[in-house]
Amino acid sequence: MNLSYQNKLSEIDRLRRDLEDFSKAHDIGEDVRYAVNLCLEEILTNIISYGYSDSDTRKHAIGLEINVTQNSLVAEVRDDGNPFDPLKDFREPDTDSALADRTPGGLGIHILKKNMDEINYRREGDFNVLVLKKIW
Repeated sequence: MNLSYQNKLSEIDRLRRDLEDFSKAHDIGEDVRYAVNLCLEEILTNIISYGYSDSDTRKHAIGLEINVTQNSLVAEVRDDGNPFDPLKDFREPDTDSALADRTPGGLGIHILKKNMDEINYRREGDFNVLVLKKIW
């Protein structure tokens, strides 16, 4: 299934509905559906919020391709935002200190690593490509 979203936070609701429909059509269990939804919402929110230098003046399309194999779901997110390798630029967040004492950032990638079985990043021309795999 190939989908496209604009760089507007209001698109997160449409993503949620699309994932729900896809999950029902492919008989994907609640635990996998929850993990994939959580991670894709986090990714799209970060791309929309931080990925573009010109997001207030230019529309961008964020592509999402989702496929199901016999025992896994693979989601590929493609955006033309600023180059960003979340796996390379990731720093482990402080999850032990009180919230007021923590440095912001890093929780999104932490969420991905805790919920996905495989995460890969590559840069193809002007596009960031992030591939997530959830096995059941």
